[in-house]
Amino acid sequence: MFAWGSNASGELGLGNTSATSTPTVIPTLSDIVAIAAGDTHSLAVTGSGQLHAWGANGSSRLGDGTTANRTSPVLINLPDV
Repeated sequence: MFAWGSNASGELGLGNTSATSTPTVIPTLSDIVAIAAGDTHSLAVTGSGQLHAWGANGSSRLGDGTTANRTSPVLINLPDV
């Protein structure tokens, strides 16, 4: 998976808050089958159904149980349904 652009909240998932103008591989992600991106956060689902989130986390928008911004993808624990 690739990311580029502004990165003030870590929304590119590269482990930092530096902007980049060229597509850059997000090294911690693989087997991605779906993505969603907002202005300041991103989400990805793997082929095995795992959900990863990163970026701005105001109001706990990432779903990781905190309000801390995440500069790298974190695995989100999903409830059993």
